Parts: sequence; C-alpha cells; structure tokens
Amino acid sequence: MENRMRPNKITAKIKRQAGFLNVDLDIESRNPLDLLAEDMGSVVTGLHSGPIGMRASILLSLFVALTVVSCRHPNEFKNTPSGAPHALLRGTSYPSGGHAFATHINGQPTSFWRSSDVFRIPTGTNVVHTAYSDRQETLGYKPEAFVAIESDECLIARRREPAVVSPLTATPHPTTQNAWVIHDRRDRVIIRQTNASGSGRVVADAPKEDYVFGRSSANEAIAEYRKMNP
Repeated sequence: MENRMRPNKITAKIKRQAGFLNVDLDIESRNPLDLLAEDMGSVVTGLHSGPIGMRASILLSLFVALTVVSCRHPNEFKNTPSGAPHALLRGTSYPSGGHAFATHINGQPTSFWRSSDVFRIPTGTNVVHTAYSDRQETLGYKPEAFVAIESDECLIARRREPAVVSPLTATPHPTTQNAWVIHDRRDRVIIRQTNASGSGRVVADAPKEDYVFGRSSANEAIAEYRKMNP
C-alpha cells in the first residue's frame, strides 16, 4: 500500500534541443497585470488584459514565445559593479516559509527565475517594489523610494499591526474606471538600512497594495475591501 501511495518517478530523454516553445498563458489576478506583460517585453504578445465581466479580477491572456537561448530578460535589473559605490538590498525568509523580497528595483524586474535575494544597488535614490509570499498567496506593496548609502545593508521585512489607526485609503485607479487602489497599513513592508557600526533606521514603510473594481466611490471601495479583508 505504501508503495502505491508514492508518486511515480518521471524521467525523460531529450533527443535534441528545442529551438523555441510557444505557450498560450492565461493569468487571473485581483491586481492589475500590466507590469507583468510589460516586463516580459517582446517575448509575449498580449491578447487581452482587463476586468472579467462583473468579477473582481483581471485576466491577462498572453501568447508567449520563450527562447531557450537565455533565461535573463533584457530589462532585468543588473547588480551595480562591485567596484562601484553601492549598498546591499536583502530580502527576508521566515521559518514559516514566508518570504519578503524585491520584485522591481528602479523600474526593472529583479528576475523571473529568482536565483538570488541579495542585490547591489546604486547609492542615492532607489525605488523598490516589494512583495510577500507564503507559497499560497503573494501580496504586493506600494512602491517606495529611499536613499541608499554606500556600504550600508538594506533589509526588506514584513510588519503587521492590526490595530493601526485609520489603516485604509482608496485612490482612483490610473487607467480603469470605477476601480480603486487600496492601501492597507495594517500590513506593511519596511526597509531598514543598517551601517557598518550596526546603527540602523527605517528608510521605507510601504502599505499593502490591493485593488477593488466596480465601485463608484472611495467609501464603497473601502467597504468592499473590508468585507474581503476584515
């Protein structure tokens, strides 16, 4: 019985290297997916992007042509050279399996195939998009700008404060009518910058970012969001 419950081991023999692979990809999300299609650039052709009828979700349909020449996207963030002035940006992995990390640095995606969670970023002002994932759900946070100082380490970490006062704000979505960008300060990502002597300070404090569709006012959007996120 025990042997029958184990998954079968699958092996495959590759007779020749594939030149390319075409994929039809549908992605459904509560969050706008424009940035995803934009970041994938010329390897995809967008067939549809927008709300699905009356449902509070967005469908992104893509035709993807994936070459096997390289896994690196041409617009992917590249580390500042080690010999140039830089700071380190580091994510946090939690014992529970959760992970706080950077998805974009200065408008560039960190990687579709994440091989590292430490990045050398230039000194001066940087804009970072962050996320938290527990392998079941991935949450996005408001992009934040901060000033990186040479040789400092910037640590991305999640902070939850359910009792924070006036936690929710709603602003009109920039491209979609009757859609709202919700910022929830009960769940935030912070970036703490620490120097060589161990002295540190919080340089960015980003609330969770979510979206509500089909509501005509900010109050209605916040009320709808509270139903889904009490």
